[in-house]
Amino acid sequence: MSTVAARASGDPLAEPPLLQAGTLAGLLPGLFHGFSGALPRHDDFSRSTQRLAGRLAPGRAMPWPLELGQPHGREILDLDGWRPPEGLAAGDPPPRVRGVDGARATGAAACTLAIKAADCVPVLAVDPERSTYAALHAGWRGVARGILPNLLGQWRDAGSSLARVRLAFGPCIQPCCFEVKSDCLAEFDAGHLRGAIEERGGATYLHLTEVLTRQAAQLGIGWERIELLLYCTSCHRDPSGAHPFASYRRARRAGKDLSGRNAAFIGVLG
Repeated sequence: MSTVAARASGDPLAEPPLLQAGTLAGLLPGLFHGFSGALPRHDDFSRSTQRLAGRLAPGRAMPWPLELGQPHGREILDLDGWRPPEGLAAGDPPPRVRGVDGARATGAAACTLAIKAADCVPVLAVDPERSTYAALHAGWRGVARGILPNLLGQWRDAGSSLARVRLAFGPCIQPCCFEVKSDCLAEFDAGHLRGAIEERGGATYLHLTEVLTRQAAQLGIGWERIELLLYCTSCHRDPSGAHPFASYRRARRAGKDLSGRNAAFIGVLG
């Protein structure tokens, strides 16, 4: 993992921290990617994400991010078969694509896939074998419904052996803070929950990235091909004492409205 930039002294007007997963670096020509800290709530997500991506390639024109609607499901958009709506003005960002929590594209697409999260797991994936990449929004419902196996199954059905796939799981709520109830656990395959549950003080806590890792392993992707950025969005603090990541759970505990979202993006420069 490399840190491209960090928030200065917790200043909410400064650019949020931007993290990269080293396991994805150099897998495709022109590939860029990142996981951010909290974007200000009032910011336009597409413009903010494009600005973040631009920090990785100063002076280059970055493609507009494609923002997903994220209904907490398992549906994944194949960008190679998608066209922006007619009437979109040149230079304008594409509208949010509703009904999907993930998107995939080939390296020839020269686009940016972007998701927003505030405790859910942002997943970035690359398959160099077929020059494809993807971004997934994996909340607990999406994880339970199999959004990651759905992506990997689509790549396998398209002819990939999955032997070169690399995954990166970005900052998300960790089992230190993610308390769950029995109705949540009932949605998961029991086999995926082995090693992913902690019992403390009469409460149950879930490790979502452990569930994702087990799902990936069932399709032949071992832990050595997965990078985890194990920052807890709920409780992690930067050196100034500020919370650099947006967190729905933290805001709810404090009786506040959620402020901002964390971004994750991946794309290829043409």
